[in-house]
Amino acid sequence: MTGEIRESSAHGNVTAKNGSKVGGLVGFQRNAADSEIRNSSAHGNVKGRFTVGGLVGDNEQAISDSNATGNVIGDNGVGGAIGGNGAGVTGVFATGNVTGDNDVGGLAGSHSGNLRGDGVVNTSEILESSAHGNVEGDNEVGGLVGDNLKVIKDSYATGNVTGGNEVGGVIGLNAGNTTRLYATGNVTGDNEVGGLVGYSTGKETLNGPERTGEIRESSAHGNVEGDNEVGGLVGNNTRVISDSYATGNVTGNTSVGGVIGVNSNVTTRLFATGNVTGDNDVGGLAGINDGPDGKLNDSYWDINSTGQDNATGSNDGEITSVEGLSTEEMQGDAAKNNLFDFGDTWAPDVNPDGYPYLQRFGSDGSGSLSTSVNNKTVSSRPELPVNSDSSD
Repeated sequence: MTGEIRESSAHGNVTAKNGSKVGGLVGFQRNAADSEIRNSSAHGNVKGRFTVGGLVGDNEQAISDSNATGNVIGDNGVGGAIGGNGAGVTGVFATGNVTGDNDVGGLAGSHSGNLRGDGVVNTSEILESSAHGNVEGDNEVGGLVGDNLKVIKDSYATGNVTGGNEVGGVIGLNAGNTTRLYATGNVTGDNEVGGLVGYSTGKETLNGPERTGEIRESSAHGNVEGDNEVGGLVGNNTRVISDSYATGNVTGNTSVGGVIGVNSNVTTRLFATGNVTGDNDVGGLAGINDGPDGKLNDSYWDINSTGQDNATGSNDGEITSVEGLSTEEMQGDAAKNNLFDFGDTWAPDVNPDGYPYLQRFGSDGSGSLSTSVNNKTVSSRPELPVNSDSSD
């Protein structure tokens, strides 16, 4: 499709059993100067094989203030709103359950970008968007995006996520920059399983620098269960993480951590509060801090609620200003004296039984993130369980 679509909707199921580029509203939105989707929606179940989305199958141009509400089923590149995304997405949400094999996400199966067509260059970012359905797949499975290679900001996912490898509450495989994300759903997988991201890495571009895979100002609040490389926030981390935390319980076999399963890069100002259990290499912050690049800095864990006395199960990297604290030391006003410099990013909870929170989100999760259509909020933000353990 080329041309602009505004204030349009589709009502009905779409099935292309062996098809590709299958969408509830548009199958393929081509990268052209006049292509754009605004204020539109699709309401029906969608089924196909490759690049399947509740709103758009294959997207190469901007989508804004739009939504999809049906369940989506496919094989590879399957998303609640978009199967394969290569353009800017703002204010888009999906509410249906999503099932597939590889690159499966509650909002988008895959998220890449900088495509060129008809002289148009897209800067691919997902902004202020959300997904609210359960997601199930095999590899690279995320509550919001299965495989992310670009930028995601101010977005969140609330559904439960189940998969095999590289499974995360928001992103399965992350090789792009992410800021202000959160997840509330439970996450279950085999290897590289995280409450926010399953595997955070970097990838070489064709004609540019390596993507950093950085995670900033983000949190995960669901319980996480897996086999190897299991973390409350990230399962396997090879990139920078800062100003982030995890509150869910974490259960695994090998390389299990309250925040990170295996860490091999610089992390700063993190904390964990959920119960952490495993058999080998288990720690309050990280299961393994892998040297020489693994660096845990200015981070904390609740020794009472996590049940862990040590920051890591195994360490051959660097650990600086890292400490296990009691619940009382990490909650209420005491947190500001015992943890990192809060600055303009963090705030102590006024509730004496509450843990610190990111100012952008607010202590009750209300924050400034929202998803709207025609300037009206269309998806209510769930209250985040940031001030209690995740025992459900």
